[in-house]
Amino acid sequence: MKRKNSIWLVVLALLLMAAGAGTVLFAFRSPGGGTGNEEPVPSVASEQPMIAEEQPEEPVLLPGWDGQVTLTPDGRELVLEKLLLPEEDCRQPDFEALFEEVCYEATDASFSEDGSHTILPEKTGLRFDPGDAQKRWEQAAEGEVHIPLEVLQPQVISGMLETLLYRDLLGAVTTKYNNSGETRCINVHLASAKVNGVVLFPGEEFSFNEVVGPRTEEAGFLPAPAYAGYDDIKDEIGGGVCQVSTGVYAAALFAFLDVTRHTSHIYPPNYIQLGTDATVTIPAGGGRSIDMKFVNSKNYPVKIVSYCEESVRDNGKPLRTVTVEIWGTLEEGDYMPIEFDNSYSNIYDYDRVIPPAYPDREGYKIKFTHEETEFEDETGRGLHTLTHRKVYDSSGNLVEDKITNPTYSAGYALDTYYYRG
Repeated sequence: MKRKNSIWLVVLALLLMAAGAGTVLFAFRSPGGGTGNEEPVPSVASEQPMIAEEQPEEPVLLPGWDGQVTLTPDGRELVLEKLLLPEEDCRQPDFEALFEEVCYEATDASFSEDGSHTILPEKTGLRFDPGDAQKRWEQAAEGEVHIPLEVLQPQVISGMLETLLYRDLLGAVTTKYNNSGETRCINVHLASAKVNGVVLFPGEEFSFNEVVGPRTEEAGFLPAPAYAGYDDIKDEIGGGVCQVSTGVYAAALFAFLDVTRHTSHIYPPNYIQLGTDATVTIPAGGGRSIDMKFVNSKNYPVKIVSYCEESVRDNGKPLRTVTVEIWGTLEEGDYMPIEFDNSYSNIYDYDRVIPPAYPDREGYKIKFTHEETEFEDETGRGLHTLTHRKVYDSSGNLVEDKITNPTYSAGYALDTYYYRG
């Protein structure tokens, strides 16, 4: 019995030694024994030893920008976040590109171009200095970088346009038609009403024929005397409307607008001096139309005002006049008119004196004069007429003298009229 216990003590000691070495050397059976056929217990020593994983290197962090930009609620600053980012994700702000993306110019109030005559409101602009922004970025610590914005104010606001519109009389012409018959008077009234109230925006062109339209009985025009060719006057539908086109033409010259099409009458008219008249026609049976056109060369809209008046003179005879006015906005460099004078001798006696629009500015008298040169050709005898628009200051000094007639290919600026008979 004592020997048996000693054997077990040796076995236990060996087991303890094996455990201390971290290795199981074998399996043992319980004292109760076994069949001897059990599956052997695999040795732990046969497993692969554990290898420690390599730790990743710390990323290189640099000060940079994640691309996010914030505009402060008051619109006065751009805010960028300066961050420490991995080198591969780090980028620097391109302030020139950011300027193009964020900044914009102020927009003045203007007029719509769709024909609705609507005032489009002004808009403020934004800008910053890219060079200053770059310095602020470079000098900033980690965190928010504030880039100040300058708010740009428009020069023209909606309220200004509203008060400037059609404020000043730019040109005016009055002519008489005392001896006209009833049908001619109706035609003059109708044509005057059609051009009255026409508004032209900067750069727009006025066409008398487009505005007044074909002179037909369906449109309300009636037969009245009109020039039908050399030494020929006969009744035509719409006779007399040329007196209105003449008024528009001369008023446009007074207003310093750019006339783009104009043709004088074949005979000198009896209601305005030579060189300031404009004939128009739309032949009923086809053929060449004659139009009168001008462009609004101003920076503001202009409006045509046309009206007829009738009164009784001291001798009991009627005084009939048609007036064409062009209203717009006098700018700083424009002549401020105080007199429009298209009188000539004792026949064409109309000039118009108006109060100065602005007492602190000098007023100018604008006057038409003409030169006549006789000629004779296969058609007959006539006159070449050179028309001058002269501007006089308040002291009566001539400050501008411009020829207003169309320039022919020969280089002479003139209108041509023939004597009747």
